[in-house]
Amino acid sequence: AKADIALLSLTPQFQQEQHEEYVARLTATLQVPDVRNIALTGRYGAGKSSVLKAFTDQHTGRVLNLSLSTLGPPEEEKSITNRIEKELVKQLLHSQPQRALPRSHFRRIDKPNLLRAVGIATTQVAVVALILLLLGRFPRLFGATKEHPWPVRAGAVLLFGLLMVAVLTWVRQAVHNRVVSKVSAAGATVELGAKEVSYFDKYLDEIVYFFESTKFDVVVFEDLDRFDDPGIFEALRELNTLLNTSHVARGRTIRFVYALKDSIFERLGNDTRQLDDGASAESVRANRTKFFD
Repeated sequence: AKADIALLSLTPQFQQEQHEEYVARLTATLQVPDVRNIALTGRYGAGKSSVLKAFTDQHTGRVLNLSLSTLGPPEEEKSITNRIEKELVKQLLHSQPQRALPRSHFRRIDKPNLLRAVGIATTQVAVVALILLLLGRFPRLFGATKEHPWPVRAGAVLLFGLLMVAVLTWVRQAVHNRVVSKVSAAGATVELGAKEVSYFDKYLDEIVYFFESTKFDVVVFEDLDRFDDPGIFEALRELNTLLNTSHVARGRTIRFVYALKDSIFERLGNDTRQLDDGASAESVRANRTKFFD
């Protein structure tokens, strides 16, 4: 008989003896307010994703992971930096359901929740009934007149209320997807005009609102180094500074963690080789490498 061949999974596999130290060091940085941009570097297959997965699992609800595997086909008049920003904005804003960001302009289709719909309908019926009762406008119901004993009247009112809840729940469930999908088609499109503008700048209010409305204060970025674009790291550092200096922080620190190949530091300094002035070249190289805290 042919022996069974076990397939080796390429998904992140946490190995405590190899990865635990790095997870502990990442966790320790959460206690240092001035550390906001963190780089986890290593060769391909060294286990960066495994470390970050364990780190994310240990801080559920606090760490958000964003990963770009591809940017799709090139877009005319859009730099690689702006295309990356676009994908990151989409992933960030669509990482949470609509109910978590009710004031967001990015509408998305949520699966109707029957229990939530019943709860909302019950609340609406109860509030309307209370208002009508206080105004003396409560409708006369069959079986709920003064001639009937109070158990019959209570039963009639309860039955009518349940009927109204059932009708409102059915209406909400029936029109939910249609209404949301129409808004989604108009609201979830990320567009820019003819003149290129940074997506981070254009949707800064949405990004700030996201962090205001959620408990995420650590964002993990993976696969950004594969695009050979130093500009995205500068844009993200600027975004991180804006978030930490705005009211969104409210006593907390927003941190960005990057999974990078070792060679990224060499590429970040490549643009200095064309400079004749040694001092200027060293200054640019220092600015690149000092990007990480």
